[in-house]
Amino acid sequence: MCLGGSAVEKLMPIHDAQLLTYLKLTRCKVDLLINFNAPLLHKGIKRLVMIINPKQVSS
Repeated sequence: MCLGGSAVEKLMPIHDAQLLTYLKLTRCKVDLLINFNAPLLHKGIKRLVMIINPKQVSS
């Protein structure tokens, strides 16, 4: 699992794109993006899961 942290007013689609890039580069399957600026911590957590298509995996 990888972790990403940020302190922004609102999570934007660019944050998702950045996490997907990290997932691809590190070959992690699960990533958490945590916004430390959220009023409640559980409101600022986003979980992304990389699903690998078996047809795209080279042997």
